[in-house]
Amino acid sequence: MHFLSAGDFNFPFEWAAYWVKHFYIWSFQSGTPNPDGLIRLPGRLFNFMAFGLFGNVGASYFYIISSLLIAFFAFFYFSRHFLQIKNVSIQLIGSLFFAFNPIFLGNLAKVGLVLAAAMLPLCLLAIQAAFVRKKVRYFLLLLVFLNISFLHPYTFTVNLLVSAGYFVFMASRHKAFVMDNIRKFVFIGIVGVALNMYFILPLASMGTVSKDIISTNVTPAAIDYTALVNVSNTGDFFTGFSLSKNVFKDFEFYNHAYQNVYFFGVFLFYIILLGLYLHADRRVKQGDRRQLGIFIAAFLILIALAATTVMHIDVLIKFLIGMPGGWAFRSPLKWQLYIPLVLFGALVVLLTYAPRKKLPLLQAGLLLTFILMNGYLLADVYKKILVPRTLTNFAALERMDLDQKTVLFVNSGDCMDFMREHPRITTELNQVFTSKNTQLKHVLVDNTDAVNLGSYDYIMGCKNRLSDVLKPYAFKKSQSFAGDTFHLFANQMPQTHMSAL
Repeated sequence: MHFLSAGDFNFPFEWAAYWVKHFYIWSFQSGTPNPDGLIRLPGRLFNFMAFGLFGNVGASYFYIISSLLIAFFAFFYFSRHFLQIKNVSIQLIGSLFFAFNPIFLGNLAKVGLVLAAAMLPLCLLAIQAAFVRKKVRYFLLLLVFLNISFLHPYTFTVNLLVSAGYFVFMASRHKAFVMDNIRKFVFIGIVGVALNMYFILPLASMGTVSKDIISTNVTPAAIDYTALVNVSNTGDFFTGFSLSKNVFKDFEFYNHAYQNVYFFGVFLFYIILLGLYLHADRRVKQGDRRQLGIFIAAFLILIALAATTVMHIDVLIKFLIGMPGGWAFRSPLKWQLYIPLVLFGALVVLLTYAPRKKLPLLQAGLLLTFILMNGYLLADVYKKILVPRTLTNFAALERMDLDQKTVLFVNSGDCMDFMREHPRITTELNQVFTSKNTQLKHVLVDNTDAVNLGSYDYIMGCKNRLSDVLKPYAFKKSQSFAGDTFHLFANQMPQTHMSAL
């Protein structure tokens, strides 16, 4: 069985299983029931078509390629119509940088993040078109873009708040248009609520916006989402300005030999950008000057938010996390996702003031920086995520009949260390369980005394950690995997789960 590794592209191997997962299950990993799953199917129509035609690997390729293409054209039309850039070559080079940059490529393995972040320029463009052209129907496009943004709650929240701010700004300048179409605005609002029923109903059925409800952990321990703030950040401004990150990396931005080349490419880009600004400073029009001010200010703010090292910004982020649904902000690194929009937005505005005779030379220099900053990363992306893998460590597990079974994964410190050191093995294990109609839960080995182990069909753990734990139960070792690292035990006499309810 082939699959793409080093990412979140853990699709079931069979199309029917993919459909069942979306229909019945809120979370692939936890197996949390989702009675409103049918409402989620239309938003995945193209994914289903790609899966049906080309299989799980084809669906993964479709998702990756379409995300980058949509990001490219999103910025292309944003620069042409929102920023009023007339030169096609400037539009193209700005779109190339926006779709292919270290930040987007570094997050390409995270399903939906790049695509969702690329919806913000389209949201702003739809709002502008609605007010400028006096056509309320453009707000229907806004609703579509916002719904796509909900590929992650973080991107949805940011896109919604920025769009709302820009809407208020445009409404204050077009008050007559708003008053003349107030009924249409109410209708658009009703349509917006209806379109969002695919997540409103599941949340209503669960009765909470807390992520704990879909956790795979069977113990009732509270999760401190603020703990990630001090870990998931760039740590300093130098790393932030380099458009890279040194933690939670899916791909390598550079190795020891390429490191200086990478930093030279990134900071050469800044030198070109600064040179353009100094050259055009006195000739920039008032409207463009305002846009540049917004882009540069937003760029510096995003760098600071991702670093969390100045002006007690970590306190602000922890405050956001403490709000209902605030767990979406638990990783400051996600603020990097919006740096490409403001950075390359400033680039295309400044390029319009470059001397026409020197524009080809400037574009050649920019393309050089593009190659230097993305070269190693593109090679690593190709090697890690675009080359299909086959099951090697868990092929026997994939052949087992685990449908309608419950599996408990007993975790331990040495087990977590092994999985961190061998991410490909971890991805392969996740791929197998994703492809099964199986409910997978997790528990720490120190908390097994609070769990009815006998109610599970299978229990998996690392090495010999489970021997003493399973002695009171009728478990028998079934198989071992990954060089005798993971052991699977089958329950010979499953017990009904006991509950006080």
